[in-house]
Amino acid sequence: MKSEVEVQPGDAAERKRALIQQVGESEAFRRSARLRTMLQHIAECTLSGRAEELTETRIADRVFGRENYHPAEDNVVRVSARQLRTKLHEYFETEGRESEWVVTIPKGSYVATFEKRGGTAVVAEEAGRVTRTAVPWRQFGWAAALLAVAGGLAWLWVQNREMRAALTARPRAASTLFDAFVRPGGPATELIATDSALVLVRGVTRTEVTLEDYANGDYWAKAAKRAPEAVRDGLLEALRSRQITSLADFRIAMEIEREYPGVNLRVHHARNRQARDFDNDDNFIVVGSYMSNPWAEMFEKQLRFRVDKNNCFEDVSGGQKFCAAAALLDRSETGYARVAVIRNGSRAGKVLLIAGLNMESTEAAGEFFLDPASLGKVLKALGAKTLAEIPTYEIVLRTYNVGGTGRSAEIATIRRD
Repeated sequence: MKSEVEVQPGDAAERKRALIQQVGESEAFRRSARLRTMLQHIAECTLSGRAEELTETRIADRVFGRENYHPAEDNVVRVSARQLRTKLHEYFETEGRESEWVVTIPKGSYVATFEKRGGTAVVAEEAGRVTRTAVPWRQFGWAAALLAVAGGLAWLWVQNREMRAALTARPRAASTLFDAFVRPGGPATELIATDSALVLVRGVTRTEVTLEDYANGDYWAKAAKRAPEAVRDGLLEALRSRQITSLADFRIAMEIEREYPGVNLRVHHARNRQARDFDNDDNFIVVGSYMSNPWAEMFEKQLRFRVDKNNCFEDVSGGQKFCAAAALLDRSETGYARVAVIRNGSRAGKVLLIAGLNMESTEAAGEFFLDPASLGKVLKALGAKTLAEIPTYEIVLRTYNVGGTGRSAEIATIRRD
C-alpha cells in the first residue's frame, strides 16, 4: 500500500528534468557538450521509464552516433561515463552544493539516480511534504533478499580490473578443459554473465521472456502489466536500474583470471549484449540457461540436453531426464548442471555453455571445467588422448551442493559431436 499522501509522479519528474537542465548549463559542463548530451540522454531515459535502453551499445549509437559500435574495440562510452561521474561530483561539491537533490550515475550502470542530500532516495513530493512509496516487501521477501545479496556483488567487480589483477596467479600444476577451449595468442574470450534481475522478474510477475523480448527490452512492459502496482513501482523499478549477476558467475570469472592471466577475458552483463556482438571470431562463455541468460537460447538449439519447464535437463531426442532431488539425511542437495563446448556457427571461435538447475550447480559445473582432475575423466569418456583431440561435446553433471555452495560434480552422461 501507499502512504496517505497521494503524489503526482509527473511533477517530480519535471523537477528532476529542470535540475538536469540546470546542471547542463553550469560552469562544470559549459565546455563539455558531449558530456552534457550524454547526461541529458541518460536522465531522460531514466525519468521516462526507459532504463532498458541505457546500454553501452545504444548510448554509443544515440549519443555518439556510432551505429556499428563494438565495446571490445571502442571504449568511448565507458571513458565518457567516468568523466561524467567526475563532473557530476564536481558540480554538486561546488556550484550545486546548495542543491536539494544530488544526481549520480553509479558505477556499473548508466542509469541516473536522484537522491535528497543526506542519502535518502525520494520518489515523490507534494506541497513540500515528502512522500515515499511503501512496498509490501514481506509479500516478496525472498525476492528482496536475493536482490540484496546479488546487489552486493552488483557489477563493480567488472569495472575494477586493477583490483582483480592484484590477485597473483599461482602456477598451474596441470592442464584443464579450459586449455582445450582457448589457445595461447588466440582470440579474446568474452564471458556473458547471467541477469539475476531477469530471474526475479520472471518469478514475481510470471512473465515468459523470449530472446527477442530480451534483446528489444520489451519484457519490462509485459512484466509491468502483470505486476501489482506496489511491485511495479517498487521492486520492478529497482530491477530495471540495476545490472546484477550471481555469485557463481563471479567465481567462474575470478578463477579464470587467476589461473589464466594471459587470457584476454572480457566480462559483460547479459543486458549489455546484442545479437551482433556474437558475430565475430571471439570465444564466448555463456553462463546460465535461457531462463537467466536469454543469449543461451541462440546456441541451445544445437544441444541435446535442454532445460524444460519443470527445471530438468531433458534429452530432446527422447532419452534421459535429469531433475534435482534433495538428500535429506546430510542436508546436502544433489543437483544437475550442463557443460557444453560447441562451435559458433562457421566462425573460428568456440562457445562454452555452463548452466545449472540452480546457482550452486552452476558453480560446481564451473569448478569441474577448471579442475585439472576433470580433464582425464573427460578425455577417457570422449575417447581422446590429448587436448588437441577433444571434439565439441556436451556433458550433464551430477553436482553436490552443501550449505549453499557447489562442492563437487561427476559425469552423469556425455556425448561428443
